[in-house]
Amino acid sequence: MKKSLLTTAYAVFALSSLVSVSSYADEQGYIGLQYGNMRTAATNGTASDHVDLDHLGLSVGFKLDPLLGIEAQYTRALQDESVYSGDLMTKTLGGYVKVQTPGPVYATGRFGYAEVNYDWQNAFTKTSEQVSDFSYGAGVGFKLSDAATIEVNYTRLPDLKQVGAMTTDIKNELLTAGVNLSF
Repeated sequence: MKKSLLTTAYAVFALSSLVSVSSYADEQGYIGLQYGNMRTAATNGTASDHVDLDHLGLSVGFKLDPLLGIEAQYTRALQDESVYSGDLMTKTLGGYVKVQTPGPVYATGRFGYAEVNYDWQNAFTKTSEQVSDFSYGAGVGFKLSDAATIEVNYTRLPDLKQVGAMTTDIKNELLTAGVNLSF
């Protein structure tokens, strides 16, 4: 009896999940384009400084159901930024689990794994570094139609710790606004 009740409960759950997913199947995948600002802030001892880089991003996502999905995002600085007598270029790549509240105006949260790449060069040398670790963020969105949304997102990217003559902590944050198109 207990086994039969448990099997029936699993069957009902599986069937309700299928109905929920199939009724949502028309807008499962999406692609997005974002523009934003990546702030890289360095602190060593009592001194600190930051660089703001304009980034262009591309995201691809898949909604597992209306409230849960997965998303990959790539961003790249639009131009080099002059830093310490050289030029800095940054890129980010992340994979996230994304949660979203229901409704035409909604909130999002995401967490996952991201990588930040730094390329710095001057007339004499070229240096590349990267850091990858846990990343998280939050945002708000507005549904324009069944096929288009606008979102503004904040993402806290992994920090880089440089150890040398003086330890430097580099914190990375990304603020973007963009449009997502469902397919």
